[in-house]
Amino acid sequence: MKSLEDLVRIKNTTNNDEEIIKFIIEKPEQVINMSIYNLAQATHTSTSSIIRLCKKCKYKGFKDFKVSLIQCIDKEISDITNVDVNMPFRKNDTDLVIAKKISQLSIETIKATFNLLSSSKLQTAVDQIISANSVFAVGVGDNYIRLCDFKTKLLLINFYIKMTQLEDDQIRLTNLSTKKDVAIILSYSGETKKF
Repeated sequence: MKSLEDLVRIKNTTNNDEEIIKFIIEKPEQVINMSIYNLAQATHTSTSSIIRLCKKCKYKGFKDFKVSLIQCIDKEISDITNVDVNMPFRKNDTDLVIAKKISQLSIETIKATFNLLSSSKLQTAVDQIISANSVFAVGVGDNYIRLCDFKTKLLLINFYIKMTQLEDDQIRLTNLSTKKDVAIILSYSGETKKF
């Protein structure tokens, strides 16, 4: 299967060809929903320029090209695995590619977290939470939002954890805890300075 750039790779391009190719590479998902007239208007070219470009690229016409474009986009999206967490997105990523990468990152995070678990560690954590006098949760930013979701899920099974939104109050909550309490601390880096 050809890459997006390979679909429109030709020699001896005209100015019109370059405008059309640039638009196709930058907005492929938009192109698959466009008529040839809309694409001509968006690229300030003509329908005959688009047809000539499609024929230069070895397609019968614009519809034939769009079929290959759809297949290329589907293949590109399905091939996304092992996303680099430090640089997940590229400048030319389409909306669907970005959505797939976010989805893939979530899947990889869940799998990596699961791989850290063992039956004994999980059972120990559950036993400590159940036998604690108080359970409280601490997290900053996005982690706080995830803890709110966790707290809501626990309420559905009639289990309450203490939480407060303000960081200073979270510090007070930790300082007031005893050895009979359990803290659920959520951190991406494990290096939040205040805690």
